[in-house]
Amino acid sequence: MSVFKKIRNSIFRNIHRGDRYHCIYCQQTANRFRAAGSHSKRIQKLNAVGTARRQNAACPFCGSSDRSRLLRLYLDKELSTSAPQTKLLHIAPDDILARWLSRQTPEFTCGSLYPEDFAEFNAIKLDVTQIDFPDNYFDIILCNHVLQQVPDHLKAMNELSRILKPGGWGIIQAPIAHALDTTDEDLSIEDPREKRQRFGSTLYCRIYGKDYPQILQENGNWQVTEVRPADFLTDDEITKNALIPNEILYRVNAM
Repeated sequence: MSVFKKIRNSIFRNIHRGDRYHCIYCQQTANRFRAAGSHSKRIQKLNAVGTARRQNAACPFCGSSDRSRLLRLYLDKELSTSAPQTKLLHIAPDDILARWLSRQTPEFTCGSLYPEDFAEFNAIKLDVTQIDFPDNYFDIILCNHVLQQVPDHLKAMNELSRILKPGGWGIIQAPIAHALDTTDEDLSIEDPREKRQRFGSTLYCRIYGKDYPQILQENGNWQVTEVRPADFLTDDEITKNALIPNEILYRVNAM
């Protein structure tokens, strides 16, 4: 660990000292985690889970997000029953989650449009709308907070379905505005400020609504299941890990 990180962590320990929250990655505890998310008033009003501004989201020591902690807790249970040679594809991952996942299976593949950003994981160049893998190749696919940035997201869903083995499964996560019945999309917007205000980020071209699972279902040969934290964690565990109680994991199971 660098001298800078040691000093930073020492300061954080003093500021956030306590044991109200726990980080499953670095095993540190604190009475307060850092805030994260978009400041867009529209995104706040739409209750856009996963992208709206929220308190106690990021671990002050290792930076893990509430989303990456939720995924880790879910995958910890699911991967315990996976075969040793499970082929897992992680697309444009959270570094901290990918670091853990890469130790869970020898058949770990990391892919991104910008593989140089994930050199630590020997990432390959991957366009989610034109994936260079054969049909029925992967057992598990993780594609989280990616599709809201992809103009042709329906083609991407079809490609993810194509490379997933029969009986395989995946988590395809996205920010969801629960106040919207249907997804709000506009591919013509080029002004970064307008994108940030409307969708929550300069990188996004849509914000999904409550129709997101239906869109997934209609564009992949899979069954979509909504997994809530309370489905596999206790209320105390949700609070202790500083998770968003109404964050939904969208699990797809290939048919």
